[in-house]
Amino acid sequence: MHELLAALTQFLASYADVPECEVAHLAGLLKQRVLPKGEFLTKVGDRPTEFALVLDGMIRKFYVTQDGRQMTRGFAVRGELAGAYAALLTRSESRLNVQALEDSRLLVLEFAAFEGLYLRHPCWSTVGRRVAELLFVQREQRESDLLTLTPEQRYEKFRTEQPNIFQSVPQYQIASYLGITPVSLSRIRGRRRRAKLAP
Repeated sequence: MHELLAALTQFLASYADVPECEVAHLAGLLKQRVLPKGEFLTKVGDRPTEFALVLDGMIRKFYVTQDGRQMTRGFAVRGELAGAYAALLTRSESRLNVQALEDSRLLVLEFAAFEGLYLRHPCWSTVGRRVAELLFVQREQRESDLLTLTPEQRYEKFRTEQPNIFQSVPQYQIASYLGITPVSLSRIRGRRRRAKLAP
């Protein structure tokens, strides 16, 4: 329980000043879950009712195109949220897969229970708003990167800003996240080796 409260307090502190009693109340609503490597928190077609805070491990969020290609939208690691947010908000079928890339420990919360917190204390409205703002900023930044940066610039940005993820995930997933083919990624890495840059 101490670890759970510490993780929650650290996460919430970046969004709002949440009283200890409210942190304790939230802790009582959470379920700890181990999501083994390859297992899904949400699959395409599900109507999700929950989202999660990652305690350990790594989660990938990805779409599948009509021809079967996997297109990585993003990753979630320790201290980050994972879930099919659009489907939760609209109470519709998910178009996103949310899958464990490695054995992962999660704190899982029913979305309806989180919405119920808004009536308990003003701090939860602040948390909800700031989480939404962060997701919006992240989405706009990703769109900007895809539209304005070259593939090599996107590669370098990902490598330097998320080194742990960069070193842990398969190359084809990195390529799909960067919006390029695995062949293009191999060419970028080859050019960097010849220029004696970090791979």
